[in-house]
Amino acid sequence: DIIKTSGEKGDTSALREVMGMQKEMLAHEEKRIHARALAAFQADIPPIKHNKKVMNKDGKTVRYTYADLDQIMTTVRPALGAQGLSVTWDTEEKDGTYSATAHVRCGGAVAKATFKSAIDPDAYMTDQQRGASANKFAMRNAVIMALGLTSCGMDDDDGKGAGAAPRISNEQGNEIHALSMKTFTPEAWAEENE
Repeated sequence: DIIKTSGEKGDTSALREVMGMQKEMLAHEEKRIHARALAAFQADIPPIKHNKKVMNKDGKTVRYTYADLDQIMTTVRPALGAQGLSVTWDTEEKDGTYSATAHVRCGGAVAKATFKSAIDPDAYMTDQQRGASANKFAMRNAVIMALGLTSCGMDDDDGKGAGAAPRISNEQGNEIHALSMKTFTPEAWAEENE
């Protein structure tokens, strides 16, 4: 009634206010959908196998292993698609440093993570290869951060061989899902966003 009365009098401020609130509520709902999809994705992805070895200077022993960008994306793509998520990157080079931002999209919501990687001037490569290497390293780490991945980085022996992190149980996944499914009334939404 307020909108109708305001519109009849030529005052559209109430209508603009309601439309602004609706836009904010839709953006909030898109973020909730994105968070729900990301949680389901994280529960669904299999362990990411390390497919690359970096050798010690002796050339005989392994210094560490890691999953390269192709391995990560090949592993996560099915789970991304199943949850309606997609990943794109923006990259740029400035003063010898590559910056990559991974964009994880679901509907109208986007989560981003940025990683910067300096070009190694001492790497035994051409200039183009050094740039591509720094760029791919930045892309790899940005997507790891944006997707909340934990098992594809370089080996870390702080745990002294503790092994891979356990996957969450179905019960834990269901609990996360149930929490993400809570719906907000306009009143509850207004209370949370005061």
